[in-house]
Amino acid sequence: MRPYRAIPIGKPIKSENFVYGWLWKTYDGKCYILDENSNVKYRPTDYYAEDIEGIFEVIPSTVGQQVGLKDKNGKEIYEGDKLRSTATKVANPSIKICEWEGIGFDPFVADCEHSGDGWHWEIVGNIHAETEE
Repeated sequence: MRPYRAIPIGKPIKSENFVYGWLWKTYDGKCYILDENSNVKYRPTDYYAEDIEGIFEVIPSTVGQQVGLKDKNGKEIYEGDKLRSTATKVANPSIKICEWEGIGFDPFVADCEHSGDGWHWEIVGNIHAETEE
C-alpha cells in the first residue's frame, strides 16, 4: 500500500503544508491523513477521529497517492505532481501532470516519452500549489 499526501483544512495551499500518511475517508465525505508514524493499529471510527494524535482533516481535492516511482532527483512522485521530461531526445520538454488514467498513472502509461520509470522526469510543482521551478 502506498501512502498519500494532502493539505490540512485551515492551512494555506502550499507545498510545504502537505502532510503524509494513510488516507481515511468517513461516511460523511470527510478525508483524513493518519501520520505514517502513528501507532494507531486499527481504523478509527467517525465518532472520535479528531481525538487521535497524528490525524489531520484534509482538503479532499488536495489528496494524492504516491505512485511508487521517484524522479531524477530521488523525490517520491505523487498524484497531482507537475513533471518535466528530462530525456535528452526531447527538445522542448512539456510539463505533464501525474494523474490516474484507469490502468496506471499518466504520464507513465500514456502519451509519454518513457513509460514505466520516473528517472526521466523531474518534479517542478504540483496542481495544488505554486510551481516550484
